[in-house]
Amino acid sequence: MIHLRLLISIALLTGSLVKAQTPTPKSPADKKNAPATTKEDPDLQQRRSVAFSALQALAIEARSYREEPLRARVQARIADALWDQDQEAARALFRRAWEVAETLDTTASNATPALPGRMPVGRTPPRHHGMVVSLYTAALDTGAVLGLPLCGGIAHVAGYRAMFASLALLAVVGLALVRLDARAERVRLS
Repeated sequence: MIHLRLLISIALLTGSLVKAQTPTPKSPADKKNAPATTKEDPDLQQRRSVAFSALQALAIEARSYREEPLRARVQARIADALWDQDQEAARALFRRAWEVAETLDTTASNATPALPGRMPVGRTPPRHHGMVVSLYTAALDTGAVLGLPLCGGIAHVAGYRAMFASLALLAVVGLALVRLDARAERVRLS
């Protein structure tokens, strides 16, 4: 009973402290009485204009980036930073970033089998994609969970050379299975 009272009193105390620390929203009358330091401070205005021009220069430079994901990311972040100052320029940057991202998305969807993580999905009918991704993920997780203790046990019993030799053997067996599967796939498609 004493613990329950202590717990309730601590909860009430922390709740009141949190409530006491949250700032209250200012009324419009308070905002009018507050000094407009941002409009009066010329140093702050100069720093903002320098930062604004630096962001615009970076946006122009980002158009020439060869790496498209970086180009889209930089343009979107600059647009986000410019939004309060120049919404039209920010909108144009967001549109450019969106176009680059759409281009990347269409090229990535055309190259689905080339990516190792997507290979199992590219080789199965669409109705089985969920099951294949689940099995693939489960196999990777199982390998990570079982591989560490098995490799540790082999290293403890037979030494590190035997452990690395067994891993190399497993890799060769895996490559042979992939090659056999690829041959069977080519024969099936012929």
